[in-house]
Amino acid sequence: MTDMFSLPLANDSVDVVYTVHAIEPNGGHEADILQELYRVANEYLILLEPAYELAGKDARQHMEQSGYVRELYQTAKDLGYDVLTWELYGISKNPLNPTGLMIIRKHPGKEAPYDLEFACPVTKNKLEFLGNVYYSKESLLAYPVINGVPCLMSDYAVVATRLADYV
Repeated sequence: MTDMFSLPLANDSVDVVYTVHAIEPNGGHEADILQELYRVANEYLILLEPAYELAGKDARQHMEQSGYVRELYQTAKDLGYDVLTWELYGISKNPLNPTGLMIIRKHPGKEAPYDLEFACPVTKNKLEFLGNVYYSKESLLAYPVINGVPCLMSDYAVVATRLADYV
């Protein structure tokens, strides 16, 4: 499990970050989510999300009432991101929630690191795998792995001040 506002991945660790209506219900948090997705992206963000700016009056009203994200394009531009595309996607099941396609480029020409590393959601530093937990020496937090699934949210962390001494 993970939290979209605090992804347990190292900076620039994923070539392409891709969402499909995943950030939709987070109206008012557009900048926070875009910054976190941008942080882990190495090359591109591809977002298929509500197109508030490109929608008609009824659709905008629906999106406002539903608490959907709005002004994604302007937020990305305000953050200084290189937005290559912002247009209606053309395929949308609900006419009151038209889908927009946004492509953001980051680090053109930079080679990606190909070893995916988990990072502490608190410190953003690399986690060390110690058998059945991921451990952060900086935060002294241990994140359990249950049935092979890392639980990398700060709410699931356990304070483990001396764990490294016993492994």
